[in-house]
Amino acid sequence: MGLVKPTAGDIEVFGQNIQENAEQIYPRVGSIIETPGFYENLTAPENLAILARLRGIHRRDAISYALSRVGLDHEPEKLVAQYSLGMKQRLG
Repeated sequence: MGLVKPTAGDIEVFGQNIQENAEQIYPRVGSIIETPGFYENLTAPENLAILARLRGIHRRDAISYALSRVGLDHEPEKLVAQYSLGMKQRLG
């Protein structure tokens, strides 16, 4: 995802060279951090609200939609500290 520059070889995603076509490829792929970092003493909606504000997103419904998409909308008041690793990864 651009964090490390290649020293040799090529990588293709969807049949396209990632170095030459990053703008077309990146919107179509995702990544998951093994142990994402969140504020453990906050809820998932509170964590997402902080990240949303940093990205200029001010719609509260976007947070609800995101939590629903990853199946974390059923306990919005639960602290992230109480989440399993899998739940934290989905939140990430």
